Amino acid sequence: QQQQQQQPQFQQMAYGQVPQATAVPAAPQPIMGTPAPAPGQQNHNIVVKPKGTAGRSGNASCMYCAGVVFFIVGLGMLLGGISLGAEADEMNPDEDFEETTCQISCIEHNSFERSHRVCRSRRSGCSGDDNKCCRNWDDVIECYDSYDIFISSSIDEAISPSNSDCTSSDIHELPTYEVSRGEVAASCSELGAVGQYGYGEPELGREGEVLTCWVPHEDAEPDDLEHYECPNSACYKVNDPAGDKAALEVLSAVLFGVCALMFVLMIVVCCCGRAESRRLA
Repeated sequence: QQQQQQQPQFQQMAYGQVPQATAVPAAPQPIMGTPAPAPGQQNHNIVVKPKGTAGRSGNASCMYCAGVVFFIVGLGMLLGGISLGAEADEMNPDEDFEETTCQISCIEHNSFERSHRVCRSRRSGCSGDDNKCCRNWDDVIECYDSYDIFISSSIDEAISPSNSDCTSSDIHELPTYEVSRGEVAASCSELGAVGQYGYGEPELGREGEVLTCWVPHEDAEPDDLEHYECPNSACYKVNDPAGDKAALEVLSAVLFGVCALMFVLMIVVCCCGRAESRRLA
């Protein structure tokens, strides 16, 4: 009878039908440092990480990356502040320049205009910029006067607006500056007659007028003047050179302040990232 019961099983296997195996639950693997459970006992030491742990781990990594970025930016600000501070320390305006009087020798005036569009009315309820929300555009013309002023350290009482000379080798050009005289609809002639200096007056005065200026000291070397803003090759200035040094000192202090802020942010985000890593451990 036992052979008859085994015969069908042999025939099924002979025809290629593989008997299905019965699933046996795997024994829980012991955690390192904890004893393996005895047969028939349940392992209560298995730790299952909650869902979302991978995302929080990524947050910690992002915090560390942000800390690195803050460190790099802060280091750049630190080096820039040190460099500007060193340049300011090399500047000595009282020894590099001499305060004297200069004369406006010549003024070259030019008038020109620029056209642009102005939004006169916007669509109601639109919160975008003018390009998106403007309903009516107007074409307007803005009128400008530009002035090229030349000064000289020698005083010539004969110079006047009617006989100024812009070809002398003893004159030094100041930076060109522009003045807007307003907007018009069709032509700048709407502002009225154009005088010798356009629609207004030069900021520093007319030809022949005397003003305070600073010229390089006779003992100053070219290397002593390289950190100043020189408007011309001779470095004749109508602005106090002490302002150039003060501007570098202020900019250096600003860079140091930004550097300190970057380092504080670096410490904060790194501490937060470390705390997040410990919480997930």
